[in-house]
Amino acid sequence: MEITLQIYRGDDKNYNFTFIDENGAAINITGWTIFLTIKPAIDDVTNDDSAEIVKTVTSHTSPTDGETTVSLDDTDTNELNDEEYVYDFQAKTNAGKIMTIMHGILEVTKEVTRRIS
Repeated sequence: MEITLQIYRGDDKNYNFTFIDENGAAINITGWTIFLTIKPAIDDVTNDDSAEIVKTVTSHTSPTDGETTVSLDDTDTNELNDEEYVYDFQAKTNAGKIMTIMHGILEVTKEVTRRIS
């Protein structure tokens, strides 16, 4: 699923996901890993050396209800430039299967005020 996301530089942001099957029932995500990678551009490099942000989530909000949260905090987004990046969220199941659950463009906007307290 391709979606454009927006964030102000230096802001905190939570991305919440609920995994359901084709019948709408929650998928138990116990043992799953969720990844977020944010890069300046899509390239042919097979690792994340060029990534600005890499997040790995193994502790989920409510795994038996299929719920998880990937969080960015101000220290993650503080150094981003006000430009567009590419991102993807991927899930690795407890059976080792990897799937992209969302991807697209992340638009970073320079903040008006930089709060430090």
